[in-house]
Amino acid sequence: MLSCSSSGKKKQEDDRSHLKTAKEPKGVVFLNPVDSLRLREVYQYSESLNLSDSLLSSVISHVALHFRGIPYVANTLEQEGEEKMVINLREFDCTTFVENVLAIANCIKEDNMHFECFLNRLTEIRYRKGIIDQYPSRLHYFSEWLGDNNAKGLLKIVSNVNQGLKA
Repeated sequence: MLSCSSSGKKKQEDDRSHLKTAKEPKGVVFLNPVDSLRLREVYQYSESLNLSDSLLSSVISHVALHFRGIPYVANTLEQEGEEKMVINLREFDCTTFVENVLAIANCIKEDNMHFECFLNRLTEIRYRKGIIDQYPSRLHYFSEWLGDNNAKGLLKIVSNVNQGLKA
């Protein structure tokens, strides 16, 4: 089981201090102008429901439901050439769905619904130590993704294993 952590805006800023020295993304790839429109729509939706005052788990649920019906497509991040941040809100694979929802939800909770916030959170979530540095810096395996994001304090891995629970 997975739990995303959010314990106040000031603490979140402190926990992300490693980003201040991180390299800036080498480039952003908008595969379609619809991506920025979709981001704006989900931010407007969150404002209409005043989600920034909700629990992070509720914000995550609302954002995830907002993307209901978006098609599953494999390899949405694979591009030729140098590693770049790929923004694609038109189609997801399992990991990119979770990454985008978590990044957007965190910006909503921070009450910082700007593209820069989304870009920074997505970079932090998607890349080892939040730094884009060639293809190997991207977290390619979900187990690796979980461990890295747990270490960054962006989520907490919880489990009922060995809790004596019966199926």
